[in-house]
Amino acid sequence: MASSTKRRRVVVEFYTNLTVLEGNVVTSTINGVELVFDHIRLGEILKIPINGLVEYVWMDDENCLLTSKFSHGRVSTRARKFEIVHKGILPRGHKKHEAFFRDMGIAYALENMEPIDCPSLMIKHMVRIADPQPSSHQLVYENLISIVFKEFDVSLGEGRGLTRADMLTRSSFAECGLLVEPDQVHIASPRAFGPVASLLRDLKTARDQVVVLQAKNASLLAKLQKQLVKQQIDNNSRMDRVLQLLSSSSSSPKPSP
Repeated sequence: MASSTKRRRVVVEFYTNLTVLEGNVVTSTINGVELVFDHIRLGEILKIPINGLVEYVWMDDENCLLTSKFSHGRVSTRARKFEIVHKGILPRGHKKHEAFFRDMGIAYALENMEPIDCPSLMIKHMVRIADPQPSSHQLVYENLISIVFKEFDVSLGEGRGLTRADMLTRSSFAECGLLVEPDQVHIASPRAFGPVASLLRDLKTARDQVVVLQAKNASLLAKLQKQLVKQQIDNNSRMDRVLQLLSSSSSSPKPSP
């Protein structure tokens, strides 16, 4: 969580200071470190090809009338290509499920196995991300830009991990006047994923196994005690019979000489 928070802060600073010069040369500064790269340098850093489709804006770049072909039937090949475009190549924070002409153009290239110049498209999309006028966008390419940060030796800083003080508890809601009834508070279930959740599952499995083994041990101990009692009774019975034989033998009259 701490690492993700630090990376997000650096990404925000990158887009805040971003400027695109003539020739689609990107410049920005992060923690005093200057980043300068074009699509060729970006392709080298990310190790992806720079040859292919570079068209970013098509005529009548509005909502596409053929959106339904992409928005419905998600298992279709067209839908999968649309997912690749609007989540990976040209991600955006608004109208995620509506196909634009730019989406269809790139999806068409994918469908026809035509090469795509992703670094050039990424830089053109960064311009749109940094410009608040067209529409709101999310801070995209977070993972890919992190590779660029490493190439330019950008430090993520120390950062701060989350503690219990950062958690929203019953008292937090009470202080804000949002807690009306006690039954409004639900106990949050533990996280289902991650190393901690995996360790918790392993611990629960081990505890369940211990309970099963303890139950088997108690059952075996009860059987053993029962067998010991039965064995003791049998031994006492045999001893009684032996004593009776000895007693009858000693009390019987001896024959006269």
